[in-house]
Amino acid sequence: MKFKITIFSILLAINAIFFWPVWLKGQVPFPGDLLLAQYKPWSNYAYFGYAPGAVPTKFQSFDTLRQLYPWRFLAIEQFKAGQWPLWNPYNFSGTPLLANFQSAVFYPLNLLYFLPTVSFNWVWSLQVMLQPFLASLFFFLFARRLKISPPGALLGTIAFAYGSFMTVWLEYNTIGQVLLWLPVALLSIELMAEKNSFWRASLLGISLTLSFLAGHPQDFGFLWTFSLVYFLAKGRNRQWGILAFVLPFLLGAVQLLPGLELIFNSARAPLKPDYLMSDVLLKPWQLIFALVPDYFGNPATANYFLGDTYIGKVLYVGLLPLILGLLAIFLRKNYWVKFLGTSGLITLVLSIASPVSRFFWSLPVVSAFSPTRILFIFQFSVAVLAGFGLDWLLAGRKLKKVLSLLAGVGLIFLIAWFFALTKFDLVTRKNLLYSTGLFVASAGILAISVKLVADRGRKILLATLFIFVIGDLFRFFGKITPFSPTPFIFPQAEVLTFLQGKGLPAGRQGIDRFWGYGTAAIPANYNSLFHLYSPDGYDPLYPRWYGEFIRSSEDGQIKPAVRSDANVAPGFGKTDFSDNKFRQEVLRALNVRWILDREENQVGPETFPAATFPLVWQAQGWRIYENKLAKPRVYFADGGGKAVIEDYQANQVKIRAETPTTATLILADTYYPGWQAFADGQKIEIQRANHTLRSVLVPAGTHLVEFKYRPLSFKWGGLISLLSLAGWITLAFFHIIVSRQKHER
Repeated sequence: MKFKITIFSILLAINAIFFWPVWLKGQVPFPGDLLLAQYKPWSNYAYFGYAPGAVPTKFQSFDTLRQLYPWRFLAIEQFKAGQWPLWNPYNFSGTPLLANFQSAVFYPLNLLYFLPTVSFNWVWSLQVMLQPFLASLFFFLFARRLKISPPGALLGTIAFAYGSFMTVWLEYNTIGQVLLWLPVALLSIELMAEKNSFWRASLLGISLTLSFLAGHPQDFGFLWTFSLVYFLAKGRNRQWGILAFVLPFLLGAVQLLPGLELIFNSARAPLKPDYLMSDVLLKPWQLIFALVPDYFGNPATANYFLGDTYIGKVLYVGLLPLILGLLAIFLRKNYWVKFLGTSGLITLVLSIASPVSRFFWSLPVVSAFSPTRILFIFQFSVAVLAGFGLDWLLAGRKLKKVLSLLAGVGLIFLIAWFFALTKFDLVTRKNLLYSTGLFVASAGILAISVKLVADRGRKILLATLFIFVIGDLFRFFGKITPFSPTPFIFPQAEVLTFLQGKGLPAGRQGIDRFWGYGTAAIPANYNSLFHLYSPDGYDPLYPRWYGEFIRSSEDGQIKPAVRSDANVAPGFGKTDFSDNKFRQEVLRALNVRWILDREENQVGPETFPAATFPLVWQAQGWRIYENKLAKPRVYFADGGGKAVIEDYQANQVKIRAETPTTATLILADTYYPGWQAFADGQKIEIQRANHTLRSVLVPAGTHLVEFKYRPLSFKWGGLISLLSLAGWITLAFFHIIVSRQKHER
């Protein structure tokens, strides 16, 4: 017990070191610096003593700002309001929320948000910190199960939990949540290989279920496949295996079925092969990232000079752990070394641009994935091998083998210096100098360790080694991970206050949408935090037909939707808005009543004629025009009759409709399977108007028309999840009873 408490305390202390800004400065692991420096409207305002847009930033985690944080906030808010968080009414003129997976609606750790007297940002910080902490705890247990010594297990733990992959995706607060369950899954498989039982299979199935619900199906797919291969490779005691690997899809059906429905109806398309090869996959020469992560600069210091993505190609687990992982190759007869070494190599090869990887990532299903996300398996494998490598080293192995490996790594550094001096500038040389110093120090530590045999000397060596590794990864972590004071997190902006209705004349507050012209464009998704409605959206999964319709704002033609983004055609210049009649038609149809403008657009009276676009507000370079041509949120297509929204909620809209004759009622929200309509309680059919909007045929008279989002995918998914949970509980009770009977005998 004392040993367990000691290890737990060490892992907690390491976590506290990495997250010192949270404990000592009260900051939040969130890119508020990027928000205030780069994104409108905040970049146009002065905050906390900084000039507009002058807040120092690390340029990291923009998807946290625009996707993960708003979706999580919206989901928790709807839960607290007593609603299922099924629908997001604020973007894409309405889009599924639960079904996009990354909202992580049913992830159990979200229960922390319901603790009394705690703020959303406090729980967000806790969730972020729990990712590497739980990953380190679970990894240590797995490594010990593989008979790696405590020092070796601790080394691998640090390399995995605080390596570059976990670090660069940390503040997304989904990907790390998915990956932290990998060591639990593999530990369960090891336990099942020793003695198969319902409980050990359940541990595997539940760990996979938690990983699935954590919010990133692509990384879960890689994790599930890797776990299955690991399970099959054990080659024995496979009873209950089917239960374990099917359980996440049964218990998670409430998330899976709505998600699949959205995938089949979404605009997401496979990556183009040429783009895959040129920008997504690693180039062979980028393998230097494993030794020198910032050889080509770092985006956090605004000097990354390659045209691709930095965070999509990370390989670094620390220089010393990598070298120790390579030393594990001398344990040729070790099963885990062979398996994990092979797994790491295969995932690395599949991440490198080649005819093989081009073919593989063009196959059905995987063609929609981001290939280099599989690199977490490479880093996990290297971390485990590092533990084995340290044990091999401490066993007093031959210095000759260590020196031969160091010579090989040293040769790579010499080649890297050749190119740094002949091809690249000071950025590369400066970062390479630091990594070279690390290599020299690592080589010294490894060479000395072979000669140390005394226990006291070994303890000093291990202490030095851990300080060295923690310091190396702490530098990388601190360099790229943003922390922000709480006031930096979506502060109020005057233009948003006006749109929220606080500055509008009486009777004008409501649910009308807004859109920004030219430099006044506000990136999509922030608006949901302020309960503002936008026609634009940014999501890997959104209704395909909406993307097709919104692209007609370019030239009037319905065209294929664009992956991840649906935006009304951006405007520019003095006459572009008035010249593009197609854009105006889309804005009109989508109930966009408020047009934002910035003084730098230099528009003239001809751009927004006062008769149809009167100026209603201006301050600090912002202007807002009212689009009098905009359709109401709900109206009759033929212009006759009267329709008034009595209640507008995410999953339900109530309309009082009055018409002298049977007429078509249009609700300017996105059509999607699962929406049902009722007139005075009687179900009526929903049709699509304008390619994407909801419409119903209303008989003559006065009626209460209701639109309700009741997706069958959610109902069936929830039923399957509940029945599966009930079935698992029943099996659990059965095994408890059987075990008691056996014990009594």
